[in-house]
Amino acid sequence: STDSAPQCSSSLGGCEPSWASLHHEAVSCNQQAMERLRQGSPSDALRQLKRAEELLNRGEAFCDGEDLRRLSVARADTASNLGICHKRNGAYAAAARSLQRALESSSAHMRTLVAAHLNLAACYLEAEAPELALQHGSSAVTLAGRVIAAPEMEAVEAACGASGEMQSFIPRQDDYATLAVAYHKVAEAMKVYREWGRATHAYTQAYEVVRRSLGPKHRLTLSFEKSPRCPRRVATPRAVSALSRRPQDRPALPAVPSARAVPQGHDLSVYQLTPGALQQWPPKDVGREELLWYAMAERHKTRRLMQLERETKGIRGPHHSES
Repeated sequence: STDSAPQCSSSLGGCEPSWASLHHEAVSCNQQAMERLRQGSPSDALRQLKRAEELLNRGEAFCDGEDLRRLSVARADTASNLGICHKRNGAYAAAARSLQRALESSSAHMRTLVAAHLNLAACYLEAEAPELALQHGSSAVTLAGRVIAAPEMEAVEAACGASGEMQSFIPRQDDYATLAVAYHKVAEAMKVYREWGRATHAYTQAYEVVRRSLGPKHRLTLSFEKSPRCPRRVATPRAVSALSRRPQDRPALPAVPSARAVPQGHDLSVYQLTPGALQQWPPKDVGREELLWYAMAERHKTRRLMQLERETKGIRGPHHSES
């Protein structure tokens, strides 16, 4: 429909485009695309992201120096958003290709890398490739942890390349939610490997992140607690003493059978097991093949007993034999 078509190219007008205008329009297309995706219109989001790619390709001829780094950042953001859009549409192969392009950028923002690793983990889980899912899920956990710990890390400024980038690394609520989801993906991959202990540990970490950082009343915490995998502690029921109950409410003990009475004059110290107490072996109704197996086992037993006897004589030595 015409009202849902991308409108992000209107600001360029008919004048000669510059790198600044192209970059601004591409960033606007990315923002509008993700908004359309949240509204449930992935096709509109995909068109706007394709438009953003075209704008950045045109802008490459106009930028140099610092603008080349900004171009690389914008391309990484667009590729990551494209991967998210393809994943939402169920096109996991196309999503993986776009997300890999985002990871190949040397100038991508840390949050862009976290999102790319996290969505790649989800794609590989859908493709039943748990090894790659675990690899990208673990990378997402590591990078998301760095984003949250950035204010305490002295190396953040050097990693960003400029002190002005520090503001983008101030932790937000979304960062904690992303870390929890990353732990959840690691747990899902561990579950495929039947690593139950490590999966439970990852589920516990995910729950602790949302409960401690977002609060017990946050929608993500409440949603997590509804899951059967939630490791929240269950209160131990209060023990009720049997003596505190009324006599009619106390459970009846089972009847314990007593030992049989021994007849008078029966000596238990004398125990005899006569041949008639046991059945014939081999049984009479066995087949010929089974009888052959029994005979072979008997010969093997006889040889083994003779070998043990010879070994025993060897251990005793000649002095024992002479005596």
